[in-house]
Amino acid sequence: MARRYWFTVHWPRQVGEEDWSPYVWLQEDKVDAARGMAKGDYVAVYEYDDGPSELLDGEWRHRQEGDQAVIFHGRVVKTHPRASEDRVFWRYGREYPMTWIPYAKLKITRKPGASRETVNRILGYADRYTLRGFGRPKYSGIREVTREQYWLLIRP
Repeated sequence: MARRYWFTVHWPRQVGEEDWSPYVWLQEDKVDAARGMAKGDYVAVYEYDDGPSELLDGEWRHRQEGDQAVIFHGRVVKTHPRASEDRVFWRYGREYPMTWIPYAKLKITRKPGASRETVNRILGYADRYTLRGFGRPKYSGIREVTREQYWLLIRP
């Protein structure tokens, strides 16, 4: 079975969190973008510079400053490991609910990779693109990449 290669984006960890989430998180209405992802596939994960605050246990939790780079990569060990989660976020002066699915669990290799500028060059985007609205389809936060692109993305 041929392995597939993926690139996805994550918000930074919340203030006080040490570890990254070992999941590929997708909005419930965007899961079709990862159709075909399977055990053994490779995933490179990019971290934005910032992200929305999140309401957890009645308290707003803010994000750390992100790296704007590939922060880790790994292999899919399981798809659809858990049920969807309704979550509430705060950004741009408004509250908005979103339903997220931890679509695939990864066995992570924590190794920094390409910077935003290098990611943009590898994937054919404009130099200053922030990867906001990223994905195929747009705003899905994930896209399949070639084997060659993947190996370039995970190199610092």
